[in-house]
Amino acid sequence: MFRSFMAIVDAVLLRCTAIKVKSFLFYAHRLDCLIESSHTGWLRSVAGPTIDRWLRFAVEHDVEEVSMTLRNDNFYGIPKFFFCCTTLVSFHVSRCRFSTMGAVNWSSLKRLRIDDAKLEDNVIMRILKGCPVLEFFELKGCWGFEHIKIESRGLRELVIHFPKFVHHQDSILSLPRGNIDTLPEDSILKISAPHLLKLRILGNSVKGKFKVDKLSSLIEVELNFDIETHATSQLQAHCNLVKGLLQSMFQVAKLVMGSWCLQERANSFNYELCCCGHSLQILPFA
Repeated sequence: MFRSFMAIVDAVLLRCTAIKVKSFLFYAHRLDCLIESSHTGWLRSVAGPTIDRWLRFAVEHDVEEVSMTLRNDNFYGIPKFFFCCTTLVSFHVSRCRFSTMGAVNWSSLKRLRIDDAKLEDNVIMRILKGCPVLEFFELKGCWGFEHIKIESRGLRELVIHFPKFVHHQDSILSLPRGNIDTLPEDSILKISAPHLLKLRILGNSVKGKFKVDKLSSLIEVELNFDIETHATSQLQAHCNLVKGLLQSMFQVAKLVMGSWCLQERANSFNYELCCCGHSLQILPFA
């Protein structure tokens, strides 16, 4: 079926006479049926180069929006030429590899969302340096990095959505769902972004902690995450976690808290919330 689909797309692109292609949207949800061992090699040898060819067509036609969602285990690596698409304004990519990344020149990119991908520190740094006008950056279910460091003055909003992440000493090892048994005892996510205006921390963490640094420009924060642990000995640690986050964000004008963070805040009843005079929104239980 996918072979027929590729042939149809190739035929359409061959007959396309448009000078510009504004959007390239690729949602390959039917690739799941091809993940069996007998098809894995075919996916890499045939489907990969085919997607490369479609992406090159989009780049050569000054594409502005690209959205790619692949529903298998990161078989596709984004080609080097795509990282020099200077007309790209919005990019959403899911379950793709960044291992073949070359120099990044996304000079027009304003919105970037990456889902379910391994991203090491140097990869994130190279991406951010190659996006001088980036305004919105979201990482959902990504892993492999230690520290999110944003120095750009133009990036206004950062969203971190971690289904699972873990920490060992001063590093982060973020894992896909289902690898809970391999987690060490302590976890920490370090974020530093001195010019950021909005920060959202979402999702379900396993034995996790957050550490924020140099976020003095924040005006809006959403803390809507929970930590999956049933150990009563961790209660005080969780209270201290939420307390520390709130202390580092005392200057924000709008604070949104999910039910878990609110409960941990309530458990620490001796702590005076430092957001007096500011807007506090409580999210209901799911």
